[in-house]
Amino acid sequence: MYTHGAEVEVNSDHKPLENIFKKPLFKVPPRLQRMRLRLQKYDLKVRYVPGKFLYIADTLSRACGESHIPNDIDMHQDMEYCFHSVVSNLRILDVELKELREFSRNDPTMQVLHAYSMEGWPHQKRDERPPLKSFWSVQNDIHVINGILPKDNRLVIPSAWKKYPPKTTF
Repeated sequence: MYTHGAEVEVNSDHKPLENIFKKPLFKVPPRLQRMRLRLQKYDLKVRYVPGKFLYIADTLSRACGESHIPNDIDMHQDMEYCFHSVVSNLRILDVELKELREFSRNDPTMQVLHAYSMEGWPHQKRDERPPLKSFWSVQNDIHVINGILPKDNRLVIPSAWKKYPPKTTF
């Protein structure tokens, strides 16, 4: 009741969240669209602040009981739901999906994207190799689910797959 109708600045130590709130709603992944839609009634301005400067939030997060800690399994299931909704809207067979996983596993660029999605990206774009620089602007939108890299409502396709696409068209 205190924030409804008032402009509120949200300080967060999660840098990608700042960019997510700057994007138009249709350009964010479905899971984040749902979050943004729930928050739409509030006038939020999200600003990144390093965690070491968020003293109160840091203290409160350390003081909460285990029952209030977000569950990684729930987050993963939500991402899998988004992935399955993307795959179900594509005309792709299970065999082709398996083949896509194999191409992704053998593609050096896809291997690095997979590692970055799981462990974090370099701090500077200039530190990145040319094939990966093209993914720099969408780094927060790429996830790993079942060996495949979805980006929003599309799939990241390995270069070898582009040269030898499956017989079925998307």
